[in-house]
Amino acid sequence: MKPLDLAGQKFNRLTAINSAGRDKRGILWRCICECGTEVIVRGSNLPNGNVKSCGCLLRDFGKRKLIDISGRTFGRLKVIKHAGKKGNATIWLCVCDCDGREVLVQAGNLQNGHTKSCGCLAMESLKERSLTHGHSHSPAYKSWSMMKNRCLNPNATQFEYYGALGITVCERWKDFAKFLEDVGERPQGTTLGRFGDIGNYEPGNVKWMTPAEQGANFHPDRNKGPKPHAKVTMFKVCHIRWHVNRGIHKPECVLCQAA
Repeated sequence: MKPLDLAGQKFNRLTAINSAGRDKRGILWRCICECGTEVIVRGSNLPNGNVKSCGCLLRDFGKRKLIDISGRTFGRLKVIKHAGKKGNATIWLCVCDCDGREVLVQAGNLQNGHTKSCGCLAMESLKERSLTHGHSHSPAYKSWSMMKNRCLNPNATQFEYYGALGITVCERWKDFAKFLEDVGERPQGTTLGRFGDIGNYEPGNVKWMTPAEQGANFHPDRNKGPKPHAKVTMFKVCHIRWHVNRGIHKPECVLCQAA
């Protein structure tokens, strides 16, 4: 089969001049690049685009205009200045919000969100997971989980007496570590209660309460206290809560009087 005559044809930046013999893999062509450099290229690499220049195209690509991102913030990292290249990657010097630690980060990792800190975010996340995992079977964790469930989960059995009535959990306490920091471990024989059994679950409005404290808390008139030997069922307790959460006390209510 007669080889193709490529003389005079242009392939990207290369123009074939004449045949330059052959090697084990095919015919070679002497080409001249737009930049003026002559190169020998295997003929098959010209039509398929494997070779587009004498090498200047790659060099020009490496010299393309740098996008200046100095001064911008990505996560906790603020970009300080350009710090050179590593292979084809552009490197930037950044400072982290945590303690001013400086780190070198690839531009691509900043822009795609892969790197957001000097490593402190990953350490904090690991610490938080460790804390939660270590307390996942503790009394405090169980109370925290039940608190969130009855206030935030519409499918929870007690949601109608809490979340449906507008009782919620403050944003800070949706994080178990912060909840534990504010209220401490749950003492034996106590449960989580709100003062007056009203308001949201938030700092300053809750404490670990004994059954006696919880019983007194359920009563709409705390000054009178519960009647001796009164049998308070869960239904009555929920009914009382309905009054208390609305700031309403009806002396004529049989259930309130019974409690």
